[in-house]
Amino acid sequence: DEQGSRVALPIWIEFMRAHIGDREESPGFDPPENIVFASVDPMTGEVAAPWSGNTIQEAFIDGTAPGTDFLP
Repeated sequence: DEQGSRVALPIWIEFMRAHIGDREESPGFDPPENIVFASVDPMTGEVAAPWSGNTIQEAFIDGTAPGTDFLP
């Protein structure tokens, strides 16, 4: 009768302890070359103007950011 997080959470905790270990800093991450970042308005999901103050950074596959045409 085990289900959901009752089973998954202990496994995740064990995995993360093994991955993180005694590290003080995260190992860092270099995104793939086809990933671009854009400032996005969190209310509309559209790319924000450069002067916008309330934005979040989102990652997109190059050419798929809002306001761009997707070219597969």
